[in-house]
Amino acid sequence: MTWESECKHTIRFLNPQGDVAICALWDLVDNVLPKLPKSDRIFCLGNCRSPMGISWLMRGLLLYPQINYLIVWGHDLSRTGEALTKIWQEDKLTEDHKIPGFG
Repeated sequence: MTWESECKHTIRFLNPQGDVAICALWDLVDNVLPKLPKSDRIFCLGNCRSPMGISWLMRGLLLYPQINYLIVWGHDLSRTGEALTKIWQEDKLTEDHKIPGFG
């Protein structure tokens, strides 16, 4: 399994020069797309519905180093947004690659 085979086909790429990625939690990408403001800064829009998908999200961010900002959008039904925020707040993972204080 690769990032391309598992994730790329589900992402909407909007502007190759953009520096913002939007992670829609439980909202369908096609429902979020018309709600986005017109902006040349939005590179892509994709989903991450569960904390299990965070590793795929991180791999995608590494593949596109022009992304400087990640916006987390929608209702956090499975605590994915909380987990993402925790990674950035703590600025580290545990030695066994888990999110600190998240389990």
